[in-house]
Amino acid sequence: MKKGLLLLMAGVMALGVAAQSLASVRIDSMASNPRLVEDFDSIFLYANKVLEYKNTVDLRMSTDIDIDSGFGGSDDAWGGLLIEEENLGGVLGIYVNRPNRKYTASHSLTDWVGDPANTYWYYPGGSANSFSGPPGGFTEGFVPSNILDIFYGVGLEGADLGFHLNYGDNGIGGTETTIAGLSVGLGFKDFGPFNEANITAGYSFYKWTQVGGDTDNGISTINVGGLFSADAGNDTTLRLSADVNVHNADETDEDGEKQSEISALLGLGCNHKVNGGKGLVSSGLLMSWVGGTYDDGVASSFNAWHIYWNASVEAAVTNWLTLRTGLQAGLLDRGYYENGGPSYFDNVDDNVIFTTGFGITWQNFTIDGFIDIDALQDWLSGPNAGAGIFYPGSEGDNAQGIVEVAALDLKYKF
Repeated sequence: MKKGLLLLMAGVMALGVAAQSLASVRIDSMASNPRLVEDFDSIFLYANKVLEYKNTVDLRMSTDIDIDSGFGGSDDAWGGLLIEEENLGGVLGIYVNRPNRKYTASHSLTDWVGDPANTYWYYPGGSANSFSGPPGGFTEGFVPSNILDIFYGVGLEGADLGFHLNYGDNGIGGTETTIAGLSVGLGFKDFGPFNEANITAGYSFYKWTQVGGDTDNGISTINVGGLFSADAGNDTTLRLSADVNVHNADETDEDGEKQSEISALLGLGCNHKVNGGKGLVSSGLLMSWVGGTYDDGVASSFNAWHIYWNASVEAAVTNWLTLRTGLQAGLLDRGYYENGGPSYFDNVDDNVIFTTGFGITWQNFTIDGFIDIDALQDWLSGPNAGAGIFYPGSEGDNAQGIVEVAALDLKYKF
């Protein structure tokens, strides 16, 4: 790898900005993570969780949030369903078009440790900007985008077992790419000092081939993780999570490159119910490290460390409306690489993120919305006296409503 590219990559790792904290609109409105707060999207971390969220239709839609089609998947909609099937003896889930990456106003270090809750559809290297990849890098023509996720969960005596299979390819082109992965999740209740324990292990491989040309010699990732929660009394729950990914890439046939990478993520969360369970106050820390070596004839090494803190509130203000808000701040964002000489990056400035959103419940439907903070601040700085909540009026400086919804998750429970 050329020194300039290595410098760029290490710098981006150190910045750690612009990536969404999660897939779920609810959790993103709280600037949080499903490791810190229990959420539907924990199914993408621990496949056994499909048993808890069974019999649900799940549709995801966005307007202004950038789901980058250049990194696979739809730029406006995806979704699936989880259904309990008696003939199969468990819960079956199917999702289609789940994008690789999504960028919103909130961001998280987990983008750089291959977090499937952040990159949606996980593939070796963890992000579209991973060092290893096809000639020309991860661009729209190379990254797999025909994405299918299949889940199966079954209850065992004293445990829940789940499987998650994902597949994608980029169709036929000058460079053909394919990704496939399998993860297994196992969940327990009343596990020692914990009221809930979840563990997972997975393997995925990535393959690229230039038509009539080169191919890689093997790109793969192994990941393991655990999520544990304990009752601390007085309506307070503590959550502890740990994840490790090991990534290897051999592309010596193409340009003599080899890469080895290890990443680790530790999460600590505290959740306190208020107002008889109608509200939730939470706070937590996410800490990560990623390091590895790269060799294209000249040995290089890189390391990056991140610590993020967040606090959030979720409260039901009526029997049909829930409001959410959150704050996320980077406490540590550092990167270091060595390629003929050491370089160092440190960025903890201007990375405090404020988010907000809402939830509406009607019969079996739930709609969660993510509010565009920039648009809300614009309205507050120049109110449009004729505006409605969602629709612009005819007076004032800003032709917009009070609230601009950037993304919606719609779920139907049956």
